[in-house]
Amino acid sequence: MQREITNMAPWRLYLMLALCLLLPFCSGQTEPPQPTMMMTSPIFTQATQAMQGTSPLPTDFPDDGGTGGPPPAQQLSFVQPPPDNVDALRGDRVLLPCLVTGFTNPPTTEWRRNSAKVDSSVDNAYLVQANGSLLLWARTETLSGSYECVVMSNDGPAVADIQSPPSTVTIAALDNSFTASPASRLVQYGLPVYLNCTIRSTPAASITWVRNGNVLSSDSLGNLTIQAVGTTSYLRIPAAQFSDDGSTWQCQAVNSRASQHRVLSQTATIDVQGRPV
Repeated sequence: MQREITNMAPWRLYLMLALCLLLPFCSGQTEPPQPTMMMTSPIFTQATQAMQGTSPLPTDFPDDGGTGGPPPAQQLSFVQPPPDNVDALRGDRVLLPCLVTGFTNPPTTEWRRNSAKVDSSVDNAYLVQANGSLLLWARTETLSGSYECVVMSNDGPAVADIQSPPSTVTIAALDNSFTASPASRLVQYGLPVYLNCTIRSTPAASITWVRNGNVLSSDSLGNLTIQAVGTTSYLRIPAAQFSDDGSTWQCQAVNSRASQHRVLSQTATIDVQGRPV
């Protein structure tokens, strides 16, 4: 028998071995023999138990180093926030961008000015565009202030809202005339003289004084004192002299951020009485 097996063609030998594994009569067994090689991987064992109903499917698969598994949660981030500072002229249209990325459902954008919500349905100076940017009609300098956009996610609580850094908007404007011009004075010789002028301007205009048509500089003030408080400029002559009699005085305002033109006030005249003969 052994010799017959030894001399048997290889393909016949393989066929007999296969039949012996499957058929019980080769070994006298009533059931086919069980495989003797089993996979020993922990993941394979858990999966086999899950298919047999004895264990849930594993959820703690090892980290694959970024080659698979659930993607990280999206987070909102700015593509183009509003600029830090914006200068505009009265009457301009100003666009403040607020463009973000990292969303599935378009987010909701809210704009605030000086921490108060901007309501475009109440004030037509504002228009929030579909992409979240704000179109501002700078119709008055009172709309200057600190603007910021708040972007609120519509993708669930896992995605946090974001807020832009503040954007300082300055609407530059210079009135075409002074709200208060220097007034003419009749003064006694040797007594002080006070003149003042006021003009609306944002930011505050640079005001210089003009005496007899000549702009006074720091080198030509002499004993005169000039003080600016807000949008008002004050001039003080400590003691009226005979050289001041008949002199004319004006204010000149310049706001380079609003325009390049100069605004002159009305002219005041100083009359000095009691001067020496």
